[in-house]
Amino acid sequence: MNRQVKKLIINSMLIIMAVATVIPDSMLGEFDLGVVITHIIFGLLSIVNINLSWRHSFSFYKIHGYFMYIFMFLAAMYQYNSSAQFWQGGVRTVSERFYGNILLILWIITYMLIYEVSYRLRQRRNDSYLASGGIAPGKEPISYNLGKFRNSLFLLVLAGIVLAYVMNEVGFMNLLSRGTRTFTIESSALAVTVSRLVNYIPAIAMLFYLNYVLKSFRLNRKVKGFEALVLLALVTANLLANFPLSLARFMMAAIYIPMILIISPKLIGKNFDLLLMGGIFFVFPALNFFRHASIDAISSFKLTSNDFNLGDFDTYTMLLNTVRYTRDFGLTWGRQLSGLLLFFVPRVMWENKPIGSGFLIGQTYKFSLYNISCPLPAEGYIDFGIPGLVIYAVLYAMLCSYMDSKYWLVADRPKSYLFEILYLVLMTLSFFNLRGDMLSGGAFVTAAIIVWLFCSIALRLMNGKDARAPRLGDIAVNSRGAA
Repeated sequence: MNRQVKKLIINSMLIIMAVATVIPDSMLGEFDLGVVITHIIFGLLSIVNINLSWRHSFSFYKIHGYFMYIFMFLAAMYQYNSSAQFWQGGVRTVSERFYGNILLILWIITYMLIYEVSYRLRQRRNDSYLASGGIAPGKEPISYNLGKFRNSLFLLVLAGIVLAYVMNEVGFMNLLSRGTRTFTIESSALAVTVSRLVNYIPAIAMLFYLNYVLKSFRLNRKVKGFEALVLLALVTANLLANFPLSLARFMMAAIYIPMILIISPKLIGKNFDLLLMGGIFFVFPALNFFRHASIDAISSFKLTSNDFNLGDFDTYTMLLNTVRYTRDFGLTWGRQLSGLLLFFVPRVMWENKPIGSGFLIGQTYKFSLYNISCPLPAEGYIDFGIPGLVIYAVLYAMLCSYMDSKYWLVADRPKSYLFEILYLVLMTLSFFNLRGDMLSGGAFVTAAIIVWLFCSIALRLMNGKDARAPRLGDIAVNSRGAA
């Protein structure tokens, strides 16, 4: 399908969904014009974000645009029209909604402005590197020949140890459903840490090798028998240790979306927008069935679409609840941020260690559930008010532009880079991080980075300076990435 035609179709879908949500039958009754207008302005800005992200098939920037459009515009407008409330927390007032919309408009304008400026500066520098004959020294990510016996053996042993541990702790049949996959560890904090690490270790080992084998195949049109066997073993180990129905939905996405993008980067990449929307509206609500059910209950499974009044879409309301919290109790002045930055300090050593912002708000107002979201804009606001929201938007935009520009500089080159796997995992997790809360999202991101660093450092120690040297043929590849 022609790119412009596809873009027209997606924009038409976005506008039709927006109109259907903004102008339902219920709006023939009472509504506040200021709230509706600010909702519409924010919705249009989120569509602009999505359109600006079309420079690449997929990116942090694109994930941000779709998150804001679906969770903070469509869901928010739907909930306004239906007077929805979450966790028995009551319905927010018109003035609270209007103020919340202003905060979101401020966030997305700041984010897009900083991202565009930062990205264009980085891209100009990348283009100058390529024009001068290659990537500047020290700017090229690390790449190793993972087909070497010692490297293959390291990844196999690492994944095998984790798989053996998980099967011993959980049991084979209990691996297949989230409702039965539990670790028998007395300390709940330790159990959570262990579960995060055992998720990522076989996954990242498999993704490293899959990317290496498939890039080698596309370059040489052949795969060595030994490499094929190692890949099969790693894929099997990951599938058993991280069976899709046994994982939290965001974790399943963080492992299997990168896998799909590595296998078919052009086909999946070109249809990423449609697949992303389909996943949010249909696949993810369907997977929620296995959150508490065992694999034996699959006969009662039914495919359903999402309802914006479900708790999965509480992010806009939680932004308003955050504003309410700061009005009643004041700002936390960086306390919530300190909990993330000092994550490594155990709670037994820090009795007053901050809890997640969503949990804090839910506990304070005695909601029916405490383990709830708190979106990234709200995290900035609860710590430092409006300046905090702006600062968080600036920092997140700069991080996104750095990750996107670095990935697309090397993504289409025939070499396989370890950074590509980190990027794909963190990009997919960014949806969860935007929803929050920051403490929960940060914990999973930190675990992914720790496992990636461990594997990268171990490979570096085993290979020394034996990294794959840049080839002149690599530099001719377009660094921008076709959408």
